[in-house]
Amino acid sequence: MQRRIIRLAGQRWQFSARCVSSAPAKRIALHSAFPVLKLPLLPIQHHVYEANLRNSNACQKKYTELKDKVRRGGGETAVARHTQRNRKLLVRDRLCLLLDDDNFLELSPFAGLGLPYGDIPSAGCLTGIGRINGLWCVFIANDATVKGGTAYPISVKKQLRAQEVAIQNRLPCVYLVDSGGAFLPLQVPMLT
Repeated sequence: MQRRIIRLAGQRWQFSARCVSSAPAKRIALHSAFPVLKLPLLPIQHHVYEANLRNSNACQKKYTELKDKVRRGGGETAVARHTQRNRKLLVRDRLCLLLDDDNFLELSPFAGLGLPYGDIPSAGCLTGIGRINGLWCVFIANDATVKGGTAYPISVKKQLRAQEVAIQNRLPCVYLVDSGGAFLPLQVPMLT
């Protein structure tokens, strides 16, 4: 790559195919923004490293357990009832048929865990971003294996957040509804 140097009003400019910059100003800015450390870095102590490793492994184990709990949905009995008695596809199977490929970005998969009224895996619905016929879309799909597909306040919050993502990114929103309606004991806080 060939560089040309041109003098303009006492300033030295360097031109290349990739950038236009003032060499002295750039050098000064980089030096002041990222000073070079003169002292050697202290090595990490072995016991600190082992403690950090144990903590990381515990966090990863907890994450894997929660992810498995969320992927199971409403549990084995609910899945069996949904597939055998009702003869319906599971929510992830419906998404595999709808989306162009199996890769999609799931939004807020851990919503609904640790709530005062019990755990609701994935807040009873899957939300995410994926391609449908080559077009990026936000999808919201109810999971009928979780509490019969009823909508809890956390489900509504999750759906509204997915709609905000769709609006902010100018994406169409696709719904796959298999719901039992609102969960009646918690209907009042959900509608306010």
